[in-house]
Amino acid sequence: MLAEEQTGIATNAAWRHGVHKVLLSPQIQRFASAKTAYDISKKSSEFQTCALALPDKRTLGFAEFGSPHGNPVFYFHGSPASRLESRMWHDCATKTNIRLIGVDRPGMGLSSLPSFPYNLLNWPTDILHLADHLKFDKFHVIGGSGGGPYAVACAHSLPQDRLLRAGVMAGMGPVEYGYAGTSWQRYIAFNINRYLPRSWLHWIVHRSFYLPAQNPDPKVFERKVIDKFINTALPAPDALLFKEPKARQDLIDDWRQAFAQGAGGYVQDAKILFSPWGIDLKDVKGEVRLWYGSGDVFTPVGMGRYLAERMPRARLRVVEGATHFTIADGENGEKILGELVEGP
Repeated sequence: MLAEEQTGIATNAAWRHGVHKVLLSPQIQRFASAKTAYDISKKSSEFQTCALALPDKRTLGFAEFGSPHGNPVFYFHGSPASRLESRMWHDCATKTNIRLIGVDRPGMGLSSLPSFPYNLLNWPTDILHLADHLKFDKFHVIGGSGGGPYAVACAHSLPQDRLLRAGVMAGMGPVEYGYAGTSWQRYIAFNINRYLPRSWLHWIVHRSFYLPAQNPDPKVFERKVIDKFINTALPAPDALLFKEPKARQDLIDDWRQAFAQGAGGYVQDAKILFSPWGIDLKDVKGEVRLWYGSGDVFTPVGMGRYLAERMPRARLRVVEGATHFTIADGENGEKILGELVEGP
């Protein structure tokens, strides 16, 4: 069962799948119905957002982009982020005939937090429920940055007659790899996420991200969170990318959705990513493609090599000169999606 929530953007009726209403919490409803600042209403097929009711009564939020009748690909966002990260891929997905479904992880966007201890291996089951509902017999998945481990989990756990191939783009490596090749800012941030007690991390994220995201003046979040991130954490090529108005607004909308329900989603995600994954990489039997930028100081090439050397059916491509965010920009994004779905 689905809840379709309007976001101030028209949806294409051809994309709907027998949508029915399901009871969402008032907090989730409020953020589901909030207008995004970037108006794409003139491209009605560009956006649809829904929440799937899972068997355990949780909701799983998702949005669709690209070609409505193309090859289905589930996209797993970074951290912090939300289903709206997939909006940045709309043009690439359209050009490569891909129906791109961005999925909120628990506690972010429209996806509710579970009442049980959630781990990486719970995610493939959620995705299989969504694939069944959308009537996808076969599909691909791709995870970017913090979404990479979730794509690996799908390659580990989902039936190979359903999941055709998994993709990891600039994905986080396991804690056993360490942080070699990361910038000093990422080194500090990664260790805070890994070692700080959950209650302390929640307090920091609540004050630093959630409260600005809740402010009715969007400029507060933009100034306190987005500007600070762009100006202090990003290398020049990535910072330049987000000087472009659309890319900047996409990032603002995406991150505000990440904290729509509070700090809990990010905190849970961080503890999953910076703890042992519970996966022996040699047991990942599904086919996995990996793409890493040679200039990435967030998730450096070494993380990709570590993963590729340990998964039996993995193939790594290094994108020369690409950084953490420019790896998905323009022709790079088109090539990645094309190789995921049609590559040899």
